[in-house]
Amino acid sequence: MLKARLIRLDDQAHEHTHDHHQLVLSLSGRAEFEVNGRGGEVCRMRACLVPGDADHQFAGVGDNRMLILDLDELDTPSEDLELLTHLFETPRYPQLDADFQNLLSYAGAELERYGSDPMLARALGGVLLRALHLRLFGERQARPGGRWTWNGWMPISASIWCGASASQSWPRSPASAPAISMPSSRTASA
Repeated sequence: MLKARLIRLDDQAHEHTHDHHQLVLSLSGRAEFEVNGRGGEVCRMRACLVPGDADHQFAGVGDNRMLILDLDELDTPSEDLELLTHLFETPRYPQLDADFQNLLSYAGAELERYGSDPMLARALGGVLLRALHLRLFGERQARPGGRWTWNGWMPISASIWCGASASQSWPRSPASAPAISMPSSRTASA
């Protein structure tokens, strides 16, 4: 099960252990973490992966807003367990690129608006986990027969909302994805 929370981490240092994995992401501000003796900072450019049962200490630094994904392996499909095992095999402080930061900002805004919706929280949390996994370990290959796999966390009903029929797997291969064109009057801004 996946739960998403938006919180401010207190400036006071805290220490605890729990049996579920945690992904800690900063929407604003920063926090100091130490997981199994390995220290690091969580900020807009760096996350923290806390394996289940890992001793960890943390403290917010000034004004901060964190998105925390709690990941319990109970009732998790086997292909998702494989992803979680790989992602949380060791404490990590992965660097986040600009595209991931944009995705994180979007997820944070949606959770702020509709945070009481557990299906939205699971879907957005799953997208963040999968995007982070791809950045750390690379892309998945097509299965024999050319079918691409999503590797879980996105409920079937959510894939239908996104326009997938029951016979399609997501994401689509790049060759079959629809082209998106932008009006020529739009310009990029910093």
